[in-house]
Amino acid sequence: MLRRSSRLTDAGYYNHLGQPVISYRETSTYRRPKRFASDNRKDTTKKKVRFVLEAKEASRVSGANEDSRNSRNSINRWLFFMLFVSLGIVYFTLAISMNSNSLDTVLSRTEGLEQQMRMLQVEMLRIKELPSWDSMPNFALESQGARLLAHVSSKTYQSTEPTFSIPIWNFPIPFWRPAADPSIVTQAGPIVVGRCWPFHGESGHLVIALSHPVNISHVTLGHISKTVSPTDNISSAPKMFAVYGMKTEEDEGTLLGTFLYDQDGESLQTFKLSEQEAGVFNHVKLQVESNWGNPDYTCLYNFRVHGTT
Repeated sequence: MLRRSSRLTDAGYYNHLGQPVISYRETSTYRRPKRFASDNRKDTTKKKVRFVLEAKEASRVSGANEDSRNSRNSINRWLFFMLFVSLGIVYFTLAISMNSNSLDTVLSRTEGLEQQMRMLQVEMLRIKELPSWDSMPNFALESQGARLLAHVSSKTYQSTEPTFSIPIWNFPIPFWRPAADPSIVTQAGPIVVGRCWPFHGESGHLVIALSHPVNISHVTLGHISKTVSPTDNISSAPKMFAVYGMKTEEDEGTLLGTFLYDQDGESLQTFKLSEQEAGVFNHVKLQVESNWGNPDYTCLYNFRVHGTT
């Protein structure tokens, strides 16, 4: 009798007669350990190879990015250096291009500015030595007997635009305020905005019969200052003006001085006449040659005449 395997018998390999009926059938759940271990080793090796390849690729990309950043930084440094060099060349070229003529021009302008500064200093000292307008008698004061001669003075300026309007039944009615009389220039009191005598254009004149025959030494011209002007400017203020002494109102007059009213100065500015034996005058003529820019009219607020009888 043939020897039978118990494992094959259990697997149904033999029939009841003991003869094999199945060529082969393996129902065991066992697997070969060697083959399983080999497969694991192969998978692990593949993973290690893949990890190494990925690490190398990441290193290559990182290196490329670093090289790109270094290249950009190098280009930026080079451009900054070239810009600095270019500016230096331009500055050096401009310095060389200044020839002796331009240097002489600069020196002459500097000397001119120094001369103007000295003249201003002398003028400031002269102004400081002037007596105050309120410490001298005013012979052009109306309340003291002086008179402004309107018939031999410039014409009063009257604006074509209404001064104000009053709405009546929703319809504005315009009103014109009459211009101030020229005698306001010789009246006492503080200088108030808008309380002045206007005449047409940039030049004009007025004639004053003085309260006493006077040997004139100083004159004072008044206007509002920029600090109290509603428009922050005094374009209607006189600029260049001249003063004439007159024996009579028909007299052509004797020039006593030409002066500049400073728009940035004090409201009341006093001017000293040159030392001369002009004599005693009964009348004074104020001739305004120009103003500070107003093309329509010029305003006179106050004019005073000082001297001795």
